[in-house]
Amino acid sequence: MEQKQPRETLAVLVHPTKSLKPRTNTKQLKNMKTTTLLFAILAIFSHTQAQTDDWKLVWQDEFDGTTLDATKWIHETGGNGWGNNEAQYYTDGNNTTIADGKLTITARKETYMGKNYTSSRIISRGKSEFKYGRIEFRAILPAGRGSWPALWLLGTNLSTKGWPACGEIDVMEHVGYDPSKVHSALHTTSSSGNTINTSTVTVADFDKAYHNYILEWTPSKISFYIDELAFYTYAPFNKDANNWPFDNPFFMLMNIAVGGNWGGAQGIDDTIFPIKMSVDYVRVYQKDSFLGTNDLPTPSNLQIFPNPVGNKATLQLGHNAKPQQVSIYDTKGQKLQSFQANNAITEFDTSTLPQGTYIVRTSTQSAEFVK
Repeated sequence: MEQKQPRETLAVLVHPTKSLKPRTNTKQLKNMKTTTLLFAILAIFSHTQAQTDDWKLVWQDEFDGTTLDATKWIHETGGNGWGNNEAQYYTDGNNTTIADGKLTITARKETYMGKNYTSSRIISRGKSEFKYGRIEFRAILPAGRGSWPALWLLGTNLSTKGWPACGEIDVMEHVGYDPSKVHSALHTTSSSGNTINTSTVTVADFDKAYHNYILEWTPSKISFYIDELAFYTYAPFNKDANNWPFDNPFFMLMNIAVGGNWGGAQGIDDTIFPIKMSVDYVRVYQKDSFLGTNDLPTPSNLQIFPNPVGNKATLQLGHNAKPQQVSIYDTKGQKLQSFQANNAITEFDTSTLPQGTYIVRTSTQSAEFVK
């Protein structure tokens, strides 16, 4: 989530209850007098239909119930600025509510853990990870100077490759001082931070109506949509690790940042708080050709308890586990410590770790814990 420079701007004025898919009227088509117009309409229809043909729903969260589904998501906590000098502290659920089939993230002006703002950062790492697919976030965004909501993905190899080599896919970002302009972008080793791989679309009622923020990701290209209207496609001709780290599983993230290098470029208006992002659902579709390509998470026997941890934690590798090297990483991919686990259950020291979220990784498994 770094500052973007839009490559192009496309205005989209969408009625929240209407589809952008064209309606085919046979009588009208027969009465058309120009072949050019006929072909244009058929081309538009064919293009929009292609967005959902062959895609099969493989995963979803409709946010029914009253608590976050712990089999799909976790809260990532901390107030370290997240590489962007952000002003908020991400809490462990205090800023998340689920009611009436909606997930709501609320950012507040309050003093907590040395920060002046709180918010939520919800991620699917270690729970729900996908390689290729059509991912839909249906959401209403917050407004106001200093707000910086995002719906996005990071490569699961973040802890080993680091950022941006792991890849980042920003399905939706919005900065409050530039209202109505929604950004989508990609970050890779070849272009990151102020990336050139980005585009912007105008959504006039971003803070009043639900819109579908959509990613379509295949082995050959990545496309972004607002309510089925495509506005940016990334498809480098010669793909390599520098410009295409997208042949690996990714996990999803939803958050509201406050301030930061980009979101706070024009300051923070404290009168806007509290601000909310409401998510109606998250859905993942895949094609048959994608199945079996690490698109669904592999169950892991590795467990950390208690979680959150104190100054010591216990690692459980599972039954019949062989001795192996274990490493602990922070969420930026920096290795912090390593140790040898010679038994199925091994105690390790966490007293030197500051509060935050960490990844424990062996050669074949990984798990997260919070301190």
